[in-house]
Amino acid sequence: EYDPEIKTLLDGSNSDPNEVEKRIRERFEQRKERIYQEKEGSTVPLLVKFREFKSQNLWIHLESHNNISEMEQPLLDEVFKAWFVLGKLGGFNSDNMQVQANFFEVSNMEYDMDQANGDGDVPTAVFHAMGGPEYKGRWCRCWFDLGSADEMCVDVLINSLITFSREYFGLKTMVIGGENVLEDWPVQESEFYVDDAAEMDIEMGPFRPPP
Repeated sequence: EYDPEIKTLLDGSNSDPNEVEKRIRERFEQRKERIYQEKEGSTVPLLVKFREFKSQNLWIHLESHNNISEMEQPLLDEVFKAWFVLGKLGGFNSDNMQVQANFFEVSNMEYDMDQANGDGDVPTAVFHAMGGPEYKGRWCRCWFDLGSADEMCVDVLINSLITFSREYFGLKTMVIGGENVLEDWPVQESEFYVDDAAEMDIEMGPFRPPP
């Protein structure tokens, strides 16, 4: 089934990225207000590490400076969900970067809709699935199937989390790829674990149900 919160973000938006962004910002501010103790970011830069990268079976681990409380978890949930929604809408498509390619002459530029729409009716560069964020002590992890989205999506997430760590909630380490970042917290125990040999059902919606 679709995650009800993501479904709320998408329903009635007509895939308008501005409307989706507005809803994400409103939800983020609402969640932020639920944290009764005011939190600030960290001046210590976020350390980013890469392990084996599998775009269709990707684990992302985040380490905080302190244990992540239940009141703080929704903030990280929102970052991951916002990233996933943009990916689900095809936002990470390096084949259609027309504004970037014309950044010296954006005013009154001619936007090529044929290039934007692609060659066929099948959406390109879209995320397929996301698992629910999981927490243990100072750590958070989340599983993704990035589908056909371009690797630029990872740069976007890194940039977002660098600012998130500096301004909202201090993060110590981000580990992209690999599986067992913590010996006592193997991903094989997660309800969202996918064996590389198994076929993934991408028709199940944004969240893959437990096996």
